[in-house]
Amino acid sequence: MTEKDSSHHISIRDLAKIAGVSRTTVSLALRGSHEIGAGTRERIVALARQHDYRSHPAVNALMQQVGRKRRVHDEEIIAFIRTGQTPEETAPGPLEILEGAAQEAHRLGFRVEVFWAGYCGQHSERLARVLFQRGIRGVIWGPMPYPHPPLRFPWHQFVPIACTPSTEVPNLPAVLINHSKGMALALEELRRMGAGNTGVVLNYDMDHRQDFGWLLGTDLYRHRTGQENVHSLILKDNPDEKRLRRWIRQKGLDALIMMHDLYHATRYLENDIARASLDVARAELGKVGGLYQNMRLIGEHAVRSLASRLYSDIPGLPEQAFHMVVQASFVQGESLRNLEKAAGRKA
Repeated sequence: MTEKDSSHHISIRDLAKIAGVSRTTVSLALRGSHEIGAGTRERIVALARQHDYRSHPAVNALMQQVGRKRRVHDEEIIAFIRTGQTPEETAPGPLEILEGAAQEAHRLGFRVEVFWAGYCGQHSERLARVLFQRGIRGVIWGPMPYPHPPLRFPWHQFVPIACTPSTEVPNLPAVLINHSKGMALALEELRRMGAGNTGVVLNYDMDHRQDFGWLLGTDLYRHRTGQENVHSLILKDNPDEKRLRRWIRQKGLDALIMMHDLYHATRYLENDIARASLDVARAELGKVGGLYQNMRLIGEHAVRSLASRLYSDIPGLPEQAFHMVVQASFVQGESLRNLEKAAGRKA
């Protein structure tokens, strides 16, 4: 029996050492991923052929079962990490993310367990020791406070993913809402409903957190459609009522679209102008019109991505960041009744 015919097969770890790259890079190259350069990909594939690399059949079987939506794991725990001021979460968005993650984890044979890393993740290092001792590999970082300090966390020991952008861990994979495309969708729907002039009211810090996705979407919509009747108001704090009413009159606005907190801070306008929210909560459906982000999908996609990397044994942060993007949908609501009435009068 030749050496090639022996029972020992070269592993991804072995290939990584030979190629002088990380296991993540090898795994991506063998899957034909374009997240790494073509030259690196071709070199690793050539090395795999040269050394007779064969992927593990059990892993392949598991991955195929994931594709067929069958439960494939025996209740391995996935950690869902909170970093708010208290261990308990009350905001609807994060709760919906957790709900989606827990349901999808159960479907795939995992179990989600919630952990608290302290406010802004100040106890991340201590939590990591607990997770490692319990043999928990997969970690989902729930929505993080903004801004937050650097996280002291041994990323190489875990398979991580986040549900919001992180300002301090640039290569942390994340599941995100496509805010730019969502804004364009909302503006187009309001125009279709009869809005002649629309005001976009944004909080600077909150949009900064999203890489200015809302503002970018507004500008791209104006550029793409040639619409000059979309007006932006960027604020650092909640708007002064007199200032906001004056701006509405000056621009002759028919509708406003604004962030969730700003929407609720301007209830005094509910009888005067149509208002759309950029983040309609599930409990608000039918009452508030605007973008419904369906936060459950973020949790579901986070678990699916995590499961794939757990099965492939790809720990740590990738050399190049990658994100999964979820598209919001536009929903009607009572808050848009003033626009519907105005459209009816024009007709």
